[in-house]
Amino acid sequence: MKIALLSSYTSDLLPKETDKYLKESGIGPKWHVAPFNQYIQEILAPDSSVKKFMPDIIILALDFNEFIANSDKLSQILSTASTQFASSTIIVHNCAMLQPEPMHLLEWNNENSKRLLTSKINCKLGEMAQAIPNLYVLDLEYLVLKFGSERLFDPRFYYSA
Repeated sequence: MKIALLSSYTSDLLPKETDKYLKESGIGPKWHVAPFNQYIQEILAPDSSVKKFMPDIIILALDFNEFIANSDKLSQILSTASTQFASSTIIVHNCAMLQPEPMHLLEWNNENSKRLLTSKINCKLGEMAQAIPNLYVLDLEYLVLKFGSERLFDPRFYYSA
């Protein structure tokens, strides 16, 4: 099994940790980790390293700010990835807020709130997963609810990286 990891954040430990669980199941994947924040180039460039790798699975891992910055391009990016990698399974996690916003409980009352935009992005991802057969959405928002954002996000490491 060949897995490509395209990410907008530091995710170098993901293959190592994932291998532990996959090897218990008798699966020994080969990994291709794209350079930091090069996911758009890897999807669009005709001679990208991920296209040469020809993965069975592509994991597209975007941080919250990348979702917000590219929310209007998200459909195009995922549609292009689906077409360019038609024989690959594409996994993207949904958008999850890992830090509270200043408005806290009043986030829904502001038309420009990140919380409202997050919900719109996640609905769009869900619609796309229904329409694109090789696209699957991993529910990161569920993990935040289950384990707490403080266990999934440490601002000290975020800003130092």
